[in-house]
Amino acid sequence: MSFGPYFSPLQNYLTYCHFSTKAPHIYHTFLWCQMVGHVLGYDAIHLIQPKATHHNMFLVLIGESTVTNKTTAQMLGREVYVEQVDLPEEMSPEQFVTEMSEQPDRMWWMGELDDYIKGITGKGYMARYAPIINHLQGCPRIYRRTLREKKGEPSDFVVHKPYLSINSTITPEVLEMAITPELAEGGWLYRWLVVFGEGQQRPRTRLPPEAIELGQTSRNFFEALYSRRGPINFMFNDEALGRYNELESMCLEKYKKPFVGRYFEYLIAVADIMLLDDYCNYGYEQGMTLNQYKTVGDFLYQVQSRKLEEFGGESRKEELEKLIAPYKPYKSEMFKGVPYIIVGSEYVDKAFQIVEPCLGYATYLVTDILLDRSVRVLRKYLVRNREQKEEFWVINDENNLRPTSNVGEENKRKIKDVEIIKYEELGVVSRSKALKGTNLNSRDFALAAETLRQRGEVEVIMGVSPKNLKESVFYKWLVEVSSEGY
Repeated sequence: MSFGPYFSPLQNYLTYCHFSTKAPHIYHTFLWCQMVGHVLGYDAIHLIQPKATHHNMFLVLIGESTVTNKTTAQMLGREVYVEQVDLPEEMSPEQFVTEMSEQPDRMWWMGELDDYIKGITGKGYMARYAPIINHLQGCPRIYRRTLREKKGEPSDFVVHKPYLSINSTITPEVLEMAITPELAEGGWLYRWLVVFGEGQQRPRTRLPPEAIELGQTSRNFFEALYSRRGPINFMFNDEALGRYNELESMCLEKYKKPFVGRYFEYLIAVADIMLLDDYCNYGYEQGMTLNQYKTVGDFLYQVQSRKLEEFGGESRKEELEKLIAPYKPYKSEMFKGVPYIIVGSEYVDKAFQIVEPCLGYATYLVTDILLDRSVRVLRKYLVRNREQKEEFWVINDENNLRPTSNVGEENKRKIKDVEIIKYEELGVVSRSKALKGTNLNSRDFALAAETLRQRGEVEVIMGVSPKNLKESVFYKWLVEVSSEGY
């Protein structure tokens, strides 16, 4: 069958998933990126400071139970993925280290994250998982671990080139209850890409035959990648590097969280993977496929050369040679005979569009965890109602900061010689409605509202009743949030 004018492995996979489930698009996108990044392997790196960035990812899919189909999204990915590198879903820290020492290149389809969090936050033996996982996420050259010695069994384990990717699922409510401030600020949570998705109500239909064929096409793609993995050196050109630094500075200023740097490591990996998808698409148009080359790096290098001939001109070729020249004299295995793939700014922008909503949700999540319960409850309620409109009235005097010139006469009244004006705005909720919706007592509600006001997240509007001019309080959510991030 025809899948369109060009072959995009990502679009192929997304269409396969769309035929099979109503899970959010963002889940499938990140799972596909994670699978591609892991199949590329330890020796496919991006040359950027402070050390080469790898393409492995830790993902947690977050969404309401049942309606977001988190587990179904995982299952669809696992159906088409390479089976040789899976880890058992449940195991002890000792078994995990043993497994990694025997085969250091592993994908872990973890299932629900809450049991793992309970283990590492307790005082039992499972608590040892946290430092092990944290260390392996950075892909050290060698990892050594001494376990409790058992009679007749080895106690010292060495893992060469450990390459670990993990994906898991959890609901927002359970995650917020399970994550402690220590995990939120101590570095554990920063290593995970938190992928929030909203559920869609869609009736079930028959599974079309296209879903089976598209699934097999995706399976063939991953098998082709896996059998042709090898060293690749990705690097940004000058424009892409400038764009990357610009976006990182903007997000550091916007979010003011230490994990921005961690998420921008993931942005690098996603940018490289977006290039691979684009090169597969372009290569298919030119009659070039992975199956014609010994390694993925060779394929990407030949597509890059073809694109330079068609679109680049001499200036682009000179730019490429200038970027690669500093590495040529070195005989290290990282440089000798390894293809260099130059990543342009368009892939940085594509990756930013994918990763930035996760950064927004992570900021919200960490902020929420560090707040008192009453503040969290009110904050969540106002965020969820940020797209709702509510009518409120304000006295037309010097304290009214809202526009009055474009307000129609039908929205004005005079009571006791006092003019009041009706407004309707997004994100405005009355105190009585919010009090009822949060189930907080009046004292805790007032303290929570004042905390959010001081944080600059909420505007307190002193409105009036149009009947008796009695004071009515309204709250307006001020902070811009991502539609996919909250």
